[in-house]
Amino acid sequence: MEAGARLTVVSPKVVPSLGEWARKQRLTLHRRLFQPPDLDQIFLVVNTVAGDPDLTRQVYSLARRRKILINSYDQPLFSDFGMVALVDPGHLRLGISTSNASPSLSRRLRQDLETLFDDEFVAYLDQLAEIRSHLRARESDPRKRAALLRSAVADFRLEARLHYPDNWRERMQALLEDEKV
Repeated sequence: MEAGARLTVVSPKVVPSLGEWARKQRLTLHRRLFQPPDLDQIFLVVNTVAGDPDLTRQVYSLARRRKILINSYDQPLFSDFGMVALVDPGHLRLGISTSNASPSLSRRLRQDLETLFDDEFVAYLDQLAEIRSHLRARESDPRKRAALLRSAVADFRLEARLHYPDNWRERMQALLEDEKV
């Protein structure tokens, strides 16, 4: 919605926020089960239904025949694209994807990065944008302008460290071997 997309939700049950957005005409809501005409004049489908493989196959097949992009939640075999976890403080836009290998990891990385890019970072980036605009108006030499802009970020550094769960290899192997999972 922030990007200006016209959203249509098809579901017999919805969370209260979707119902409220429909009431405010921020999206179109059909409180019923999916029907093939729901794909008429649609560009992109996000199928969030879990636990109904027949419906997932049907929607995927119809979307593919109509050349509609589709992502089926947690089902990469029935998806043309993966969803990204978006980090967007101020002017920064970072998209994180594990190509549907682990949406949970994408979400966790997004959460960690959101804490890293705090209000000070937003202010820093805002200042860089102001400097860039200022230099565009005042410095006609593109090479000099580029050098000045590079100098403004020369000492900026992102320092990170990954922390893996203890014994992660063994724990994951155990999950792969456990028939109950």
